[in-house]
Amino acid sequence: MRYVHKTSTPKFFIKDTKHLKSWKKYKSHKKRDLKQHILDKEQNHLCIYCESKISLDNSHIEHLRPKDEVRYPQLLFVYRNLTVSCNGLCHVFDNKLTPLSCGHIKGNEFDKNMFLNPVELRDIRDYFVYDFDTYEMKPSLKNPIKAKYMISTLLHLNDEGLRYARRIALRNFNKKMYQIKDKESRKKRMIEVLNRENIAFISFLRYKYRHLLKSALQDM
Repeated sequence: MRYVHKTSTPKFFIKDTKHLKSWKKYKSHKKRDLKQHILDKEQNHLCIYCESKISLDNSHIEHLRPKDEVRYPQLLFVYRNLTVSCNGLCHVFDNKLTPLSCGHIKGNEFDKNMFLNPVELRDIRDYFVYDFDTYEMKPSLKNPIKAKYMISTLLHLNDEGLRYARRIALRNFNKKMYQIKDKESRKKRMIEVLNRENIAFISFLRYKYRHLLKSALQDM
């Protein structure tokens, strides 16, 4: 999970939602325009939670604080509360239609005292580590209680499909990078790609090569 910088509220969104009181009244083609904007301008087409690569057709607008008209009615159309999540079906092994992770699993479950907000916490990556034997996302020592809530209770970020997808992402990244035979050129290219923040499971890959990225910063 990574920090996502929210840009200013787009003018088209202000216009489209000006008189709306219900999310159901927000027309589907307008929601699609909003998704496109967020994916293009803020999230690099990565799920806000699991960082799977997503498109308009396998994602949904995600209210960080739920679109619950009793608990958070004032946040229904607040742009800063809106992100894009996968549908929890990016990495299924069969024809399951039940979401396995991320926004649809989360639903209206929300503990404001436990939630780690990816649009507010610039250091959100520091709350998580990764196991390269199991490809699981795990809590760091920073705040393991909150991290565990996010990983296991709220978002199910270690379902079988996601763990497999992380393994494949690392394998493909390494395969591509090690085609570069010169060691220094390879290191330079790895740093360049990892700093783009636009490939699937980028936090997982950056954690794998954290020492390389750290040394690059020290050399600057």
